[in-house]
Amino acid sequence: MSKKILIDTSKTEETRVAVTDNGKLDDFEIEVNKKNAVKGDVYLAKIKRVEPSLQAAFVDFGANRNGFLPLTEIHPDYFKIPSADQNELSKLTKKLDEITSKEIEEDEDQLNPDDDQQIENDQFNKTRIKSIKINPKKEYYNFFKKYKIQDVIKPRQVILVQINKEERGFKGAALTTFLSFAGRYCVLMPNSMNNDGISRKIGDIEERKKLKAILSSVNIPESMSVIIRTAGIGRTKKEISKDFTLLTSQWNKIREATLKAEAPKLIYEEGNIIKRAIRDMLTEDVDAVLVDGKDGYEKIKKVAKNIVPAHVKKIKLYKSKDKNLFSDNNIENQINELFSLSVKLQSGGSIVINTTEALVAIDVNSGKNTSERNIENTALKTNLEAASEIARQLRLRDLGGLIVIDFIDMDDYRNNFKVEKAIKSALYRDRARIQIGRISMFGLLELSRQRLRSSLIDKSFEKCPYCKGSGLILNTNSISEQIIKVIKEKLSNDKEIAINVKCNTALAETLINSKKHEINSLEDQFKSKIHFLFDSHFSLHEPLIETASQPITNKREELKTKKKVVKKSENKKISSVRKKRKPTSVKIKKNVEKKEVELEVESEQITQDQVSNENEEKTGWWS
Repeated sequence: MSKKILIDTSKTEETRVAVTDNGKLDDFEIEVNKKNAVKGDVYLAKIKRVEPSLQAAFVDFGANRNGFLPLTEIHPDYFKIPSADQNELSKLTKKLDEITSKEIEEDEDQLNPDDDQQIENDQFNKTRIKSIKINPKKEYYNFFKKYKIQDVIKPRQVILVQINKEERGFKGAALTTFLSFAGRYCVLMPNSMNNDGISRKIGDIEERKKLKAILSSVNIPESMSVIIRTAGIGRTKKEISKDFTLLTSQWNKIREATLKAEAPKLIYEEGNIIKRAIRDMLTEDVDAVLVDGKDGYEKIKKVAKNIVPAHVKKIKLYKSKDKNLFSDNNIENQINELFSLSVKLQSGGSIVINTTEALVAIDVNSGKNTSERNIENTALKTNLEAASEIARQLRLRDLGGLIVIDFIDMDDYRNNFKVEKAIKSALYRDRARIQIGRISMFGLLELSRQRLRSSLIDKSFEKCPYCKGSGLILNTNSISEQIIKVIKEKLSNDKEIAINVKCNTALAETLINSKKHEINSLEDQFKSKIHFLFDSHFSLHEPLIETASQPITNKREELKTKKKVVKKSENKKISSVRKKRKPTSVKIKKNVEKKEVELEVESEQITQDQVSNENEEKTGWWS
């Protein structure tokens, strides 16, 4: 078996990309044509509102919801401050850039590839302010203490922003003015000075020295910074220089488009899934790229010629009328498993993944794993297997934010170290920036993972309209109790009125039988009438309670009946209610002992004049 990239472009609504390693799904991404602002997109935007209490601004960049821009993500060039202070700030920024860059270089020289170092992202810290937080300088911060966001940024001010975090839930997109653009081998930061460096994930000292020499020989403008990505390992000066030239050309086009545009406007798109797949996934160890869809195949070849011309020969068109690309490679079922909460482990254990608003909780269970002789070895084996699978699931499902893993408790602290080392090693290949803690005394391990894009759940699911995403709904008895409380409240506020309750048939049955005494008591207490209008097509969990100025007489619990045989009484004959017969008033009474429902029918003559147009508009209801 081999490593392959499978790209399905056969459907116009979506594009799917999967990476398989020896037949096992290793990476997966899906892009739907209908999308919001994507991480990395650049907009010419306008300050909508400055919020001093948050020390942030809300920015109109053309989306439905305004973006969030904190003071720490605003470049000093946008500050509206006196020219003397602006000059002083420029000197401090340049001096700080040089010190920070030097410290970064020294720190990288001390890296050992065998160390259990903190996992960092390929893209170095994008912002100048983030670097400042890592290496704080009193002189710089003392200068900024003089100003607040309301002093340096004004409403309606036009700025160039980049999406830092995509819109999620009720939160708008997080923005930054410190721009960065990723290429094949480099990351260009056009408005950050003197921060050239090498990705910390490149651990080989000799390779780092070689790349530093190449970087220093490239003619990089003083106002820009460049970071070499891990894909730059083993690359020549010519290849890296070419990639840098493409990025600078791209930046020049963005500048030209910005000068001609009016805010708010999209200036630059990070690129669709095809471009990202070729740029980030097509590496030396990939044996083949199979594409389903002729139009997509032509686009992919065109993109590959610009980014990785040496790998164009690996791209092949998949031809099959009977099967799709993913099914033929036996990964369609593996993709479907990504939507399940539980993931089975080979040893018999399992992990359960629950996503909440605050964090992602992952529980590790030993399940049927009884292969070891004692409980400690069983726990260790299951935890080690779970560590590898968790790293894979985080990558496949695009889970980000705070993640808490509940491992099986182990008595030997050395086993905890083994599990920590295993999960760090498994997460090393992840492109996202990850920070990992230690296993606590409660068996919990906390880590944070950078959100590279919207998660698979966010792209594929919507909140349930009934449970509102909680996964729980009230039972009929609880809903009945709530209805009684609402009816009582309405009657206490306005006595001698009629109450119409429109609800599902199952709920009406519970109300009329189980809550019969409460309903009769309310009618007697407030001298009112309570009418139940029900239908099986009505939502069980969304009953409608209305008030009427006058009681509705002789129409309680009415139904449209179609040839139903009903039991009138013990001494009366059984009659058939035909479809063409005029509406009748039906009273439901449940015999608890015999578990039968008797429908007592009282014939009623209702003329056409008595049925108003208002009632006819309520389809399926006689009210």
